[in-house]
Amino acid sequence: MLKVRLSGTKNELRRFVKNMSRSRQYDLETISDFKSYKGNKKFRILYVNLRKKEKQ
Repeated sequence: MLKVRLSGTKNELRRFVKNMSRSRQYDLETISDFKSYKGNKKFRILYVNLRKKEKQ
């Protein structure tokens, strides 16, 4: 399992999650709520747990 900390604008993070949910290689297990970035209202932090899909 991969635990990933992402930072960016809300739109960038939403786009990443959308693209990863379509991925054939990884499953999104958990996605956190947007967390505020210290001293910056434009950027947010998002935590994601990914698991590599089993080959069929």
